[in-house]
Amino acid sequence: MGGARVTVVTFAGLAGGTGLLLMASRAGSFALFVAAFTVLFVLSGLGNGSTYKMIPAVFAREAEEAITSGAGAPQAFARARRVSGAVIGIAGAVGALGGVAVNLVFRASYQDAGSGDTAFLCFLAFYALCVLILLRVYLRPSAPRPRLPARPAPDVPCPLTGRGVPGRRSPPTAPTAPCSAAPCCARAGRASSWNRPRTSR
Repeated sequence: MGGARVTVVTFAGLAGGTGLLLMASRAGSFALFVAAFTVLFVLSGLGNGSTYKMIPAVFAREAEEAITSGAGAPQAFARARRVSGAVIGIAGAVGALGGVAVNLVFRASYQDAGSGDTAFLCFLAFYALCVLILLRVYLRPSAPRPRLPARPAPDVPCPLTGRGVPGRRSPPTAPTAPCSAAPCCARAGRASSWNRPRTSR
């Protein structure tokens, strides 16, 4: 399914779970509140894994595009692995700070409104922004990749005349009769009876 698609589905589920939390908070339902938070915890774990899966996939795609443009494959993939490791480390640090940011948003919400409804609305807006970024940047239809020009086949000498035949590959064994596929062999075959079996009349 791909890390980006899983992440989009996860953010949509997180938005739905946050909506349930908002409903539970306004209705005063403790059971719905616990159920919604359980869903959020599970989806947060899925989103964490899918995000870390996206990082190497993005840089591997960039390496493939660089190779298509003429860069060396070992250097391109080595750079992709190196940059992926650095970005994964940064993402882990940002994720650790995310827990602090959630607590700060809840604190400000309870101080201003006396409930967590404002914090839930902020989280909904954040999830919607993340979904838009994923759809715009990582899941948009990509342009077709340019195809590398095919390498021309080497000129193979004709087994009869010795002249090169452009674009023809040599057979695995020497032919016992003129090769009708090559123009020079076809002309030579009409003018010569080389290795042609004799038939009795």
